[in-house]
Amino acid sequence: MRQLLPLLLLTACSGGDETTPAAPSLVILEPADGATVAAGDVPVSVVVSDFGLVDPDTQARRFDPTRWLPLSSAWAHGDEAATGWLELELDGADAGTLGETQGTLGGVAVGEHVLLIRLIHSDGEPVEPLVEVTSTFTAE
Repeated sequence: MRQLLPLLLLTACSGGDETTPAAPSLVILEPADGATVAAGDVPVSVVVSDFGLVDPDTQARRFDPTRWLPLSSAWAHGDEAATGWLELELDGADAGTLGETQGTLGGVAVGEHVLLIRLIHSDGEPVEPLVEVTSTFTAE
């Protein structure tokens, strides 16, 4: 029984049924890396896993002296129901936000471009560890 007691204590303290939530992931479908697209309005399409997208413009916000914080997840990173939006950069410049898996980059000029998309929590902080992907494409 003495040898069994440490094993019982270890099993009782291990949390048995708890599972770690899957890490969010992000894949750019469009514009595909290496693609050639028409200049102007360029469609954007992504696949997001284990992360709920919400419209950043409709989030309830509260005032904080250092920033605006959405009420929905202001203090809760790491919860199983992570939500937020996509932050887009085109050639290193802000290209807006997206709260769904499809959208449009407007006014894309002729030339080679790099699109970076990252997951942002509903409180405006990037998902940690950082979840971001890039696609290099040419507009003609």
